[in-house]
Amino acid sequence: VDITTDRSTPPGQYAGSITLSSASHQAFTIPIVLRVYGFVLPDARHIPAIGGFDHQAVFRAFVARDGKPFEPPRMDRTHPLVRQGLGIIRQMMVLAHEHRLDLFERTLRPTLRREMSGRAVLDWEDYDNVVMPYLSGSAFEDRVGCAAWPSPFSQDWPDASNYGGLGSDAYASLAVDVIRQCREHFQAAGAEQIFT
Repeated sequence: VDITTDRSTPPGQYAGSITLSSASHQAFTIPIVLRVYGFVLPDARHIPAIGGFDHQAVFRAFVARDGKPFEPPRMDRTHPLVRQGLGIIRQMMVLAHEHRLDLFERTLRPTLRREMSGRAVLDWEDYDNVVMPYLSGSAFEDRVGCAAWPSPFSQDWPDASNYGGLGSDAYASLAVDVIRQCREHFQAAGAEQIFT
């Protein structure tokens, strides 16, 4: 339960209750006591607080298809279950941001394909549709973007075993190309908070 107090609320202890009810169950009333202190947090965020999550874990926990946890193969916003999961993620991101915690997603990646020449090409459409509102701040009421977001490139992606292993020339070339494209993409988007 998130209780918002106005900045002008006098300090002191306040009491009330919340009643939970549904069509199939008896209503429950829960007493609530709230202590308001005599200070207000400044609007400026002097200390960034960040934390990561895995979108697949969110989908598994909250979205089901035929009674089984749903994990989307890609973040296709036209799919109703993907939209449902993205709505839950947005609620989580907004609530955390309001409490001065910026979350970031650790496993979302652009789509990687290889041209006939072997050059890696990243498709950012699905990734940007999910991530950019949080980086730009347009997803939040205060319009302040997340303090940090990891680059999609990591030791887990792209999978080195698909390119001859970590020590191979093919993987080294791919890694350089992917890192370059990541840097160029986020610089063009004005997302300075990406860690590479």
